[in-house]
Amino acid sequence: MNTLLLILMAVATLPLFAVAMQTGKSLGRSLAFNAATHPNGVTSLKAEEAVSTRHLVVKRGAAATGVLICGAGAVPLGVINDEADADDVSLGTPKAIQLLGVTPGTILMVAASAIAIDSDVYAIGSGKVDNLAQAASGDYRVGRAVTAAAAANELIEVAHTLPTDV
Repeated sequence: MNTLLLILMAVATLPLFAVAMQTGKSLGRSLAFNAATHPNGVTSLKAEEAVSTRHLVVKRGAAATGVLICGAGAVPLGVINDEADADDVSLGTPKAIQLLGVTPGTILMVAASAIAIDSDVYAIGSGKVDNLAQAASGDYRVGRAVTAAAAANELIEVAHTLPTDV
């Protein structure tokens, strides 16, 4: 029975490999970085640097398929849901990115300091968010805090928006 199941699975995947062979593309690469719409607001992009903390704000990287941790004054793209170690960076392992202003619902982000509930939050550098008092000219508003943070490095829930320059 197991042998028959394996044979059926192999036969079912043959058309996928045939398409990959005809187009000359790697099957995994074409599935991961295929130009498409993202109805759930989440896309897969490669981390171009190590990311040691989940839920950091990221910006577009040097490559169209890459992201970097968002620095002060950079235009935020979204929030990375996972960590990326040196192997992930060198292998180009895709990571889930929640696109700001597009992903349904709220997004978790890392606070740079204490943030009160209902405060507007801004991407201020190091991939973290903070309130207006800490934001500088050129930083971007990314939403409003749904939950509060008592101190730096706490996760907060954010009702996110498309990034808006301060």
